[in-house]
Amino acid sequence: MFDYHYRLWLVKALVEIFAPPVGATYFGLRALSSTCGFYLDTVALSITYAASIPAFWAIHSRITEWLSERKARRMGVPLLPLITGKRFMNLDLIMEISKGMTYDYPGEFVDRILDRGGVDTARIKIPTEVILTRDPEVVKYVTTTGFSEFHRGEIFVRLSRSFFGQGILTADGSHAKWVHVYKTPTRERINDYEIYQRNSDKLVTIFKEQAAENKPSDLQDLFSRFTMDTADEFLFGATDLNTLDAPTRQPFTDSQRVEVPASSHHSAFASAYHKAQLIMADRSGLPPVVWSMRDFFWDPQTGPMAAISEYQEPLVRKALEKKEERSKDETSNGSAQGVSYLDHLVQSTSDARLIRDQLNNMMIAARDSTTMLMSAACYLLAKHPDAMTRLRDEISSHLGPNEMPRHQDIKNMKYLRAVINEALRLFPPISMNVRAVKSASFLSTSVGRFYIPKPETQVIWPIISMQKRRDLWGDDAHEFDPTRWLDEERIKCATGDACLFTPFHAGPRFTVAQSEAVPKECLPPPEWKARSGRMAVEDFWPVQGVTLSAKPYSPASNDMLEETLSKIKCHVGSSAPSQKAPALLLRALEAAMTEQSTAPTPVAYFASLITTLDQALKRASQSGDISNLDEGAILPATLYLLGAVLPTVPSMIIRTNLPTLLPMITQLFPTLTQHPSPLCSQIVIFGALLRSLEAPQFSTPQLRQSYASMLELTMDPRQKVRSQAQYAIKEVLRLPPSPMVMHPYLEQTADYVMGILKVVSGKNARKQSDVGAEVGVWCCGFIRSLSEVWPESHLPSLIQSLLCLGKYGSPDLTALVFEVLVALLNAPRYTPSATHVSIILQTILASPPSSVFIALSQAWLELVENTMVSYGRADPMRCSEQLLHVWRETWSWLKSESVSIRISAEKALGAMLRYCLTHADINEAVEASQSEEEGEETLNATTLGAILKLFEESTSSISFIEAQPHVLYILSCLISRLRIRTSIPSTSDTRPPTAAEVLLPDFIAYVAQLRTAEDFEYRERADDVLGMAVEVMGPEAVLSILPLNLLPSDVQDSGDEGRGYLLPLLSAHIFNAPLKHFVRYFVPLSEKLFDLQTKAEQTNKMTEVKIWEACVEQIWACFKGYCDVCPDLSEVES
Repeated sequence: MFDYHYRLWLVKALVEIFAPPVGATYFGLRALSSTCGFYLDTVALSITYAASIPAFWAIHSRITEWLSERKARRMGVPLLPLITGKRFMNLDLIMEISKGMTYDYPGEFVDRILDRGGVDTARIKIPTEVILTRDPEVVKYVTTTGFSEFHRGEIFVRLSRSFFGQGILTADGSHAKWVHVYKTPTRERINDYEIYQRNSDKLVTIFKEQAAENKPSDLQDLFSRFTMDTADEFLFGATDLNTLDAPTRQPFTDSQRVEVPASSHHSAFASAYHKAQLIMADRSGLPPVVWSMRDFFWDPQTGPMAAISEYQEPLVRKALEKKEERSKDETSNGSAQGVSYLDHLVQSTSDARLIRDQLNNMMIAARDSTTMLMSAACYLLAKHPDAMTRLRDEISSHLGPNEMPRHQDIKNMKYLRAVINEALRLFPPISMNVRAVKSASFLSTSVGRFYIPKPETQVIWPIISMQKRRDLWGDDAHEFDPTRWLDEERIKCATGDACLFTPFHAGPRFTVAQSEAVPKECLPPPEWKARSGRMAVEDFWPVQGVTLSAKPYSPASNDMLEETLSKIKCHVGSSAPSQKAPALLLRALEAAMTEQSTAPTPVAYFASLITTLDQALKRASQSGDISNLDEGAILPATLYLLGAVLPTVPSMIIRTNLPTLLPMITQLFPTLTQHPSPLCSQIVIFGALLRSLEAPQFSTPQLRQSYASMLELTMDPRQKVRSQAQYAIKEVLRLPPSPMVMHPYLEQTADYVMGILKVVSGKNARKQSDVGAEVGVWCCGFIRSLSEVWPESHLPSLIQSLLCLGKYGSPDLTALVFEVLVALLNAPRYTPSATHVSIILQTILASPPSSVFIALSQAWLELVENTMVSYGRADPMRCSEQLLHVWRETWSWLKSESVSIRISAEKALGAMLRYCLTHADINEAVEASQSEEEGEETLNATTLGAILKLFEESTSSISFIEAQPHVLYILSCLISRLRIRTSIPSTSDTRPPTAAEVLLPDFIAYVAQLRTAEDFEYRERADDVLGMAVEVMGPEAVLSILPLNLLPSDVQDSGDEGRGYLLPLLSAHIFNAPLKHFVRYFVPLSEKLFDLQTKAEQTNKMTEVKIWEACVEQIWACFKGYCDVCPDLSEVES
């Protein structure tokens, strides 16, 4: 059992994190001081203690991984593949996931990480171990076959306990069975359509009134209110919540989503319920330690949950009193007289807390799932008028204009059901699902079983992307097509596996704005248009919180602004003028708002600050001096506050005030140049202004002039100013005004950067590196931030300039140039042409760096890797022609003394095998190897044959002794690439042999010989090679090269050693192998080994008994691999 209370858990977690490394360091230093007289001063001691924490856990992670692998090998089941990042403790992977949760399409980051590893299920450490999967077999095992081995998990329960309590969404074990039994009301209550009729009449009336006034409707707000009122009556039997009667939100004018004003006891419940959900969504996007520390002294859920309980308590108490009265009434049979779900629930328990928790859980399901479904359906139907027309015709034919639907009517409307299913397929309420393993266990996947060593390891799968997989749903999986649910064959395919279509899991929430007019802040990033699938066609930005939802209208809410301003207010008594002046000005503005009875909204702050700024500029103009920009002056304070407020102001308000704001901003740029602090505030203001404008406004001359001034600041020698300007421009260019795909200022930016590069390259060519190198570094950093939006028309000239800069630059600058080129090659906006890639390749190969510069060499190898991968995708044939030359250049780096360089080289060579070695290259080598005359010379003349020759030479070269593990890794990549079948007939299998069987037998035998050497250190890498050989070549081919020789007679006859170490590798990697091989080879072998075991038992040789018994067990452990996708099952059965 684990601690549900997050404060107790946090204290325990912090002790577990800090105590072991600090304690180990303390006792280690004590031992050194007592034995060697070694002492550290206070500063060195503090640094040592601080450094011991990451060092301890890094070592602990390595040791834990080694122990897990060792245990997995003993059990004959491998661990899942581990995908790691490039930085310490996988910090880059953690940042990628964090960015993916907030910026990418939901579930996209999971696919991206798994694609990088080339698998469908893998482990990551962030820093706790998590399993990512998109394999339907894993989902089936977690949710059905192995359901008893998984539960909600400690992390999820602790996150949601304060809101969900002990309801169905956090229940496990016997309590889960109880809530599942009592979660569903009676069928009569479900079919009570009069509840929906009353509230839908109100909803339609609101739509009509807003249409008559030519006002837009906020669907997400209105649908949420409709479902709240309906769920309140359904669950509590109450009819007085009436959130639909409250003032409605006006899109494009309000700065945030306006909930029902909490002016009454009932509306306070609706507002508190929404706030509790927002708090939980905020926590779900943060690591548990982070939000637990943030909320340690004050739990923000306390207020909302108190308001929810205040509303529920009288209703629950009244229902329990009725139950007690009925139990005392002898004439009553004890059944519920009420019709609400609350009346149904009190019949099973009298625990008021448990009843309230279950009501909260059911409110999530009743309210948010319906809101999601209505919103998603409206969005999709608005984009597909033909489907809307067909659905309307069907509803009209069954119900007419006014008739209320009944349950049978809805069952008869097949197209309505199809639209609902298709909406839930494309936008499932829970876009990602999570379960945690209770204890060390196994996980079944489509490629075999794997071992999970750690309890509470989370298994995460993206439902939203799995329900759009083309291999499962067809080539049109990303398209809205309700007719797929009317085709019996397609329905059978979709519903045949219960894990392919799983839209409902828990608390769904999905809200979508009006599709015909979506505010700019809700539009997807422009680079999505260059992607595939739904990302290319989506007209709103779905984001993942607790559940799927649309990106809110404003980039920052009132709550966020209030938090920002509260940090400024606390400096009223500060001794620093730069902190005190904004705080005093803010207090004065709020006092004026209070006197005028004005609510402190972003718009109100904006109006007050614009007036203040205008007055300050007028006074400066009258005095003829605008240079009073000291830290305590009014102008810097006003700019600072305006920079904090402006990003929260609705775009429409900013555009309306552009004629007033722009002249003030423009005249300040020259004056503020020498004052970094107000200049940074000016940059923030101008960036927020540009992000709010529409396309026609960007042609304003004043605007272009100010943008040019900010462009110059991107190369400012002051780091703070430069960073602020570069970030502001990146954010502006990333979101072009609708309907433009490319920002109107993007080409101007590219021209400016190209001009800077030209000047810097000229200075470096003239050996003025001290002047040019520093600006070159700034410029390269700026280009790297713009890599995703860089205009394709400027790409060739940029590549030429970067290559020229790298040729004459310092090692650090050259390394940065290589990183920029890698970013450009990986940018999702476009695919570089073969010509661009060829130029990069020729240039970098002509001037390889010295191995003395380790960071530069790593950057060069990474660029070679990414260039070849891009080349292979752009022009496979021309890439194949260059492969051997590039391979030899890269192979030579394996002789480097630096481990980091060798790792970069092995990674590059592995990528070349995967993306650049074509089928034609492989077939050419296979045919050459079968040549009867001069077979070896013919093979060496081919690209793949020459690569194999390099492998062979490295095995006998002293220069490659340190590179042994890297060569073995590359060999395993090569075996994986040679899994394609040849045209050569096989004598033992109905399928032709793989290319690996034809070309690599000698290499497999060499690795086995290497593995058994006493002084060999890299047996794990050798096992990876042999395991890959079993997977690709099959067990029969491997055992023909490496006989097991388990029987004493086999060892005597062959004079060769026994290879019992192969049995665990065979059981872990056999897949899609002929079952008849097991029958013919392993069954007789196991019988002979069993006879030996029996004889040993009779002679009381217990050591031999254990040996033969273990061999028999491991042989039969291989049987499950033969049964996995068996190609000759019918033949063996006959």
